[in-house]
Amino acid sequence: MRAALVVHAQEDLSLAVVARTEKDLRGLLESSGGYLFVDEIALQARTGSDSAELLTRCGDDETCWAQLTHELAVDQLLVLELSGDSMNLWAELSVRDAAWPTAPRRYLCALPRGGGAPVEVLEDAFFAHGALRVQAPVGVRMSLDGESLGEVGGLLELPLVEGGKHTLGMEDHTGRSHLLVVQVVPGRETVVDFVPPPPPVVRRTWGRWATTGLVVASVAVLVAGHRGPAHAVQMEE
Repeated sequence: MRAALVVHAQEDLSLAVVARTEKDLRGLLESSGGYLFVDEIALQARTGSDSAELLTRCGDDETCWAQLTHELAVDQLLVLELSGDSMNLWAELSVRDAAWPTAPRRYLCALPRGGGAPVEVLEDAFFAHGALRVQAPVGVRMSLDGESLGEVGGLLELPLVEGGKHTLGMEDHTGRSHLLVVQVVPGRETVVDFVPPPPPVVRRTWGRWATTGLVVASVAVLVAGHRGPAHAVQMEE
């Protein structure tokens, strides 16, 4: 999963605390094997702004954040805001999914005074399960991440699917196979229509089957007992 992280910290917070918190959050998600982050240099190159400027630019404007998610071409945009006093440190984490960019999931938790990843909310924010509902033709056979789900009666409902990207497979009535990558968001239901493309167009000509675009070579022409020259016939689109 491609993700971008925007970090904003209260001005009087230690830079070491901020750096550790950002590093730990990135490290935990990337070590899970499911996340690849856009680095700060790439983020600035694509948006023309650094993290602090982006927060000022978008603020509470969800349309702005949705546009930013699109500009960065990421599956998730994470905004981490850190604040604190002499005794406490808090993290507010907003997760904007590409499928619902204007409806962020928000989490608030306390952190160790020395900083660190917001582990209290990581499970709910990134690794919890979501639901998957798939509308498909009746009678096709389907699979999820290579595991067979059997024949489907038109609607496939999976109430507990791990959050993240998954691959749906389908074998249609003609025996053709199709794949569809879907993004399951933790705590939400993802609904998709999985409709396979129509089979290739096949036309019958001169007693033979020919697919559009193929050449039928050396057709003999017989007229009143005379064998004419052979012709190559091009089937046009």
